[in-house]
Amino acid sequence: MPLIVAALIAGSLGYHALRGDRHDAGQCPPLRPGTNNAAADYQDMLVWHGATYVVDHDASDQVGIGTQVTTVGCSIAELTRTNHQLVGPPPWPDRTATFLPSGTPVFSVQGVRTACELAVARDRAAVVYASGRGGC
Repeated sequence: MPLIVAALIAGSLGYHALRGDRHDAGQCPPLRPGTNNAAADYQDMLVWHGATYVVDHDASDQVGIGTQVTTVGCSIAELTRTNHQLVGPPPWPDRTATFLPSGTPVFSVQGVRTACELAVARDRAAVVYASGRGGC
């Protein structure tokens, strides 16, 4: 039995090292077994404080970026590209993003509550993600 446990732990550590993860295990949604080489379309979104923020294509890219509030901990694009499996359905853990790379800084938007909007700096402009929560 100890040999099996050691092999499982070593295999898990090797798996995460092979993927080049910059986040701890458990911060990504679980993979769905039996979905090898499956394809899925995702919106550009991220999860933070239990809310899903979707990219707002109508927002100005000239909004003021505020302070950093978090970083992306799990990239679905990186996870599925490496494992060739689908992830489990939402809700997903905080700091999960569909397209943003792991480690991407996420900022507040100046003058807007973080419960409503977040921003990511991309190509010298801001990309705004809106939560769609009531009261925003």
